[in-house]
Amino acid sequence: LAAPGAAADPCPERGFLDPPVPPAPGALARIDGWVWSSARITEVLVRDRERVLAVTTPDSPRADVAAEFPACRSGQPPGFSLRVPPARDAGELVVEARTADGRVLEIGAVSVDLTRPIGAIENSGAIAQGAESSVHGWAISPLGELEVSVLAGDVELASGTAGGRRNDIAALYGAERSGFDLPL
Repeated sequence: LAAPGAAADPCPERGFLDPPVPPAPGALARIDGWVWSSARITEVLVRDRERVLAVTTPDSPRADVAAEFPACRSGQPPGFSLRVPPARDAGELVVEARTADGRVLEIGAVSVDLTRPIGAIENSGAIAQGAESSVHGWAISPLGELEVSVLAGDVELASGTAGGRRNDIAALYGAERSGFDLPL
């Protein structure tokens, strides 16, 4: 609060979450927004209760924010984008920022469906059916191991479980078993 007779701060700390956009099939859920503080923002995070799901720093200029708050300038762009991995039993997600001087600023809360599976096919070239061909990649779901099928139109060429060990995916998403290599 401003002291009696004092002018209100034209640049109080603030933040905003953009309206959620449903992710494309196979893509991570994304939460976009912006945050401003006179102190440097060291991180923006999204959490489900006490579990941190994603962390980033503001790194995107936002013309809409600059136009709305022209007196509020900082050496740090206000925009951020968080990609949120699948999570079982996620409730309302809280987005908050942490400042260099140790404060926590709640930006907002949002409900996002994190139960959709995601994955990637990692073949580097054309996939041809033959003795030496296979389709490989990874797939994860918070609901457990996934069955993966390779289709050519309506014809199933191969299927199997995405249950192979992938240390890279485990480090990113906490999914111990996610890899597949399906011979064609």
